[in-house]
Amino acid sequence: MKERLQLLTVVAEEESTRDLIRFAGIVVLGFEADITFLAVSPRSRQEFSVTTEIAKEILSDWGITTPATARLAAVEEWLVRYRMVQCDREDRAISSPFRVDEGGVREKELRGVDGQAFRLRLRQGDLAEEVVMETREHDYGMIFLGVPEHWRKMAHVLQFSGPPTMVVRRWTSQEYRFLVCLDGSPAARRALNLVARIALVMVAPLDLIALPEKGYPETEARAELERAARHLRRAAVPHRTRLEEGNFEERILAMADESTIVVLGTSSRGQMWQLILGAKPYRIARRARGPVLIVK
Repeated sequence: MKERLQLLTVVAEEESTRDLIRFAGIVVLGFEADITFLAVSPRSRQEFSVTTEIAKEILSDWGITTPATARLAAVEEWLVRYRMVQCDREDRAISSPFRVDEGGVREKELRGVDGQAFRLRLRQGDLAEEVVMETREHDYGMIFLGVPEHWRKMAHVLQFSGPPTMVVRRWTSQEYRFLVCLDGSPAARRALNLVARIALVMVAPLDLIALPEKGYPETEARAELERAARHLRRAAVPHRTRLEEGNFEERILAMADESTIVVLGTSSRGQMWQLILGAKPYRIARRARGPVLIVK
């Protein structure tokens, strides 16, 4: 039996919870995937404890109320509202008992209406470090992040976690489209393969663009556009191709509005270079008006 795709949604801001669920929910339903909603509680004895007594208490409740547990409670509420999970006669989500693993991570599981697993997990520690640790301990196929008040922590996640990551801004009522940036790199091609599947689920068109620059001549850019177009024609994904000119970062930002999901492969340069000087995908993710999907 083929294993389900595993998705991770990082719930860091209550305001973005509903929008995260909307984006992630589309992929969950379209791919019949399982999804984990992760919140991180600061390292504090008053807020988080893995002692025997607390572990017993959380078998029936989250135990101590913290901002992190409140965010997970909001996730459960929205999952019920959107009719994404199975509920009892009193319209409460049907869930498994809480469990605590050896590392002190709390988790409970809700069952999706189509059999998917919706997991609510609570970790302790620094948000960025715990998210990266979560991605190393579990085989996630994609991550969803809300836009935080302090970008540094999410930049750390983008730098050091492996799975494709979508930075989500507020949901818009406009029809979404994808803007896929091609540069001939393996990461950009992986991004195209992933987003072609998501576009079919969302019934969203694709714009393929290439911007010739130093080390990427126009002949190669045109050839890459044609190769990508052939792939999308075979997959029956509506698309357009565009060869653009100008500064890559500024041109992308000018073309993308709130309903544009920008899709980028990461720089081929090393992590240390990216950490010190920044890289185009990370800068675009921070400045864009709509969602940005980054694939390594």
